[in-house]
Amino acid sequence: MLDRLTEGRYRSTIHRVLNASGKQRLSFPFFVDPAWDAEVVSLPLEGCPPADNLSERWDGKSVHAWSGPYGAYFTNKVSKCFPELFKSLKV
Repeated sequence: MLDRLTEGRYRSTIHRVLNASGKQRLSFPFFVDPAWDAEVVSLPLEGCPPADNLSERWDGKSVHAWSGPYGAYFTNKVSKCFPELFKSLKV
């Protein structure tokens, strides 16, 4: 969402945990999402946003072209990440 809200100015953190220390560690992800029906629009930031980086994005989608309710964004994301789960939900 951060990437979408800022039109690519701030990239979302890659959600991976790799413990290269050889010691035990805990990871506590913290996610904040808008309301399901919240209309997602870009924040009013100054300056021109960066050009699209479609080849680097996991979904190949433009951060400049997307708009709509958060629920539609999330449902679309889940359907691409977990296609079998999405089919079973009958959405």
